[in-house]
Amino acid sequence: MRNAHLTNSHTQSRMLYTRLLRPHFGQPGKKLPAYIRSNITNKNRIRKAWQSSKDPALKDSIKRLTNIIKKQIKIFNSNNWSNFTANLSDNSTSLWRKVAALRSNSTTIPPLTSDAGTTAISPLEKAELIADCWRTQFSPNPNQNHVSTDTLIISAAHHYLHEPQATYINAITASETLNFIHSLKTNKAPENLKTYGFNQQESVSNALVGNRIIGIEILSNVFSELSCPKCFNNNICLFEDSKYGLCSHFTLKCGKCDFLKGFSSTQKTLNVPEVNARCVYGMRQRLFCSL
Repeated sequence: MRNAHLTNSHTQSRMLYTRLLRPHFGQPGKKLPAYIRSNITNKNRIRKAWQSSKDPALKDSIKRLTNIIKKQIKIFNSNNWSNFTANLSDNSTSLWRKVAALRSNSTTIPPLTSDAGTTAISPLEKAELIADCWRTQFSPNPNQNHVSTDTLIISAAHHYLHEPQATYINAITASETLNFIHSLKTNKAPENLKTYGFNQQESVSNALVGNRIIGIEILSNVFSELSCPKCFNNNICLFEDSKYGLCSHFTLKCGKCDFLKGFSSTQKTLNVPEVNARCVYGMRQRLFCSL
């Protein structure tokens, strides 16, 4: 009697273990009616005959049956949905469950694979796999006294905090801005300013977009030139050598080192693409520095 009880328990455990390992899929869709399945069979038979003969009449029959099948399936699904919604009742929880499912923005998570090679398909298995992954990631580091790892982290943090970081992004040039503005279509329909975060109801054209790009170029050039490339400080002063208008000679000078850079909008030899007359005009109008 005891052996029979153990055998029965072992069989039930194996069945439960097999059921847990089996992939869990959703409920299968309703079976199509016989007349729709008959039309699909006829369409496949005609398509097989058309692949051998290439008869245009058979091709027309295939197209006609395809349209009929699509219409019949659409009507069938619509009737099923109508019957389903008609059976919903506010006295039970069926109506509220369906409303909550329709109002929630559900996301479909693809099957997940664990480190052991098992695949999580059902929502419960995915949740357990994600929980195990987070538990592993946020658990304390078992190798707390790893000397080489600690030395590497300390040196990287010290280098980032105490040494200047070089930027490898080149400043935008006037030629690149000019090419971008020339590629814009001036006859394009204007857009609403609310697209760019403004509250006005006015419209903005591509000409204004081009001017905005010029302003962005001015900002980029100013910020790239107001830090000293030698000592990496912001103690950069702009001096105007001449008082005869905008097209004169200017000098950028560092207050801590011997950095000195001159440029002019009239002399081509001293005209630097990163710092030009529009940059000086932008600095004057926007008061980035005192002249």
